[in-house]
Amino acid sequence: MKIKLKDIAEALNLSQTTVSRALRSHPAISEETRAAVFAQAEKQGYQVSYTHKGRKLHSKKASLNLLALVSGSASSDSDLQNVSGLTHETLKGISDVVNHFDARLIIDFVNPGCLSQMELKEKCAAFDGIIFIHRFEEAQVRAVSLKKPCVSADYTYPSAKADVVSGGDIDQFIFLIRHLGKLGHTRIGYLDFPGGYHPRGVRGYLGFRAGLMEAGLEDNPAFHLLNGIFPDEEAKLAKAVELTEKRLVDVWVCGNDYAAMDLLEQFSRHGISVPDDISVTGFGGIHFPGTNLKLCSFRTPFEQIGQEAAKFLFDRIRFPGIPARHAFIDCVFTEGNSVKCLK
Repeated sequence: MKIKLKDIAEALNLSQTTVSRALRSHPAISEETRAAVFAQAEKQGYQVSYTHKGRKLHSKKASLNLLALVSGSASSDSDLQNVSGLTHETLKGISDVVNHFDARLIIDFVNPGCLSQMELKEKCAAFDGIIFIHRFEEAQVRAVSLKKPCVSADYTYPSAKADVVSGGDIDQFIFLIRHLGKLGHTRIGYLDFPGGYHPRGVRGYLGFRAGLMEAGLEDNPAFHLLNGIFPDEEAKLAKAVELTEKRLVDVWVCGNDYAAMDLLEQFSRHGISVPDDISVTGFGGIHFPGTNLKLCSFRTPFEQIGQEAAKFLFDRIRFPGIPARHAFIDCVFTEGNSVKCLK
């Protein structure tokens, strides 16, 4: 049986309008309500629809054929039901704009590591424009962008002729450090993304360093736990525990919410309480079911990123000679309850 908005609304005793707005991360909906709606939607198996005001996604009269290319390991349309909520938000934003212009949108999944530049160009040849979602190899995006109008959602490819729409990571990390300083935190550590090098992690770390400099706070490299320094994640997390137990750090700023949740799990094993013993922040605004702790974090507005990416693509199709542009969409600050005021 297909799950509808009214099923979620009835389960939570909310209106369908509230549920719809929560799933679209509307600013009028509180973080608590949004988290409850997402948890219930996941429990009931609800997926965001990629249609807009009753229009068909694949219009036969469409004047433009567009491709949303999602980086991953999926191989068929059936995998659309298994992608993350963040990918669904991005696709929803793209779909709304594409349908508004009565264009035709195809969503495809590829594994960039298993695809040659020639194969990728052949896949894109029949389309009027391409939106890249998640990480691709720069050479692949460059090769396609020399032939087709291209936009990247959330990743930058300097050598490619592609527009980019992403969250404003650097400015938001600067704001976060300033916020922590106002709360009395002076010894601030940084925990890198899990899983090795990540371009968004680099931007976050740059924002972290810039924030310390702007706030006039101690910038101690011994408190910067970066992937290249440690042999694996366990060693990196163990170092965070050691510095915390020695009370050398007031708060850990994590590159993203996944790193923060890994750290929280490690602290729990060692009897370290958050925020009583140590404060922790994340980035991304991801809801993790099963925990009462709400991370101090930033929610990346992936639906808005998708919308702007689609708008940029239509501009690039109309005016192919314009220089590549990069638009930053402000992330939404969520104070949560994972940071303790020291003043």
